[in-house]
Amino acid sequence: MDLVFSFFLTEHVEEALRIHQQCLPMPWSEKLFQEALKDKNNIGFSALIEDDLSGFIIGRKIQEEAEILTLVVDESQQGRGVGTKLLHHFLAHLKQQHIKKIFLEVKASNTPAMKLYESFGFRKIGRRENYYTELKGHSRTAEVLEKSFF
Repeated sequence: MDLVFSFFLTEHVEEALRIHQQCLPMPWSEKLFQEALKDKNNIGFSALIEDDLSGFIIGRKIQEEAEILTLVVDESQQGRGVGTKLLHHFLAHLKQQHIKKIFLEVKASNTPAMKLYESFGFRKIGRRENYYTELKGHSRTAEVLEKSFF
């Protein structure tokens, strides 16, 4: 598997929409992706295999802190290290940007994601009850995670 990283670009939005819809019960809209691309504080990376989008990560930088907004891997590529490599690439970039802390919310029941983040040194710092709204009005708890570089 030859994985190549690029900045998340407008040309990736159509495939990103498909992947988000495939993997998340309440995916982002095209408008949200376009707004994320326009925001100068946001940074995103795409993981490409033979020019096909396999996954992506989008985050926001605010002074010396950052927040991961979304990290999603195409179902056909899950379990192959794409998410791990994407997160590694993203964190390395943030470290070069002198980011000191990174935050994110992750669904408490998403065990693979929790294990991934914990393997990178993220630690639980809080919970948000009823944070995620899913289909049929169900809501889920989010764990708030933090990673410090210094």
